[in-house]
Amino acid sequence: ELKEALRYAEEKPDGTIFLIPLRLEECEVPWRLREYQCVDWFGEDGFSLLMKALKAREEDIHSRGKA
Repeated sequence: ELKEALRYAEEKPDGTIFLIPLRLEECEVPWRLREYQCVDWFGEDGFSLLMKALKAREEDIHSRGKA
């Protein structure tokens, strides 16, 4: 699944939010995901950062649909 998600993400234009790694437990982020900004669910702002990223993706989808 990770390979498929990364392959699809690489096809997206630069700056497009498609893949949002979310760390749900204490672990090291896989090296292939380190180039993406990860959200740490256990961090102080974990939930708000996730919601911010999802909102940005929603706005991107809507703006592309209107073009």
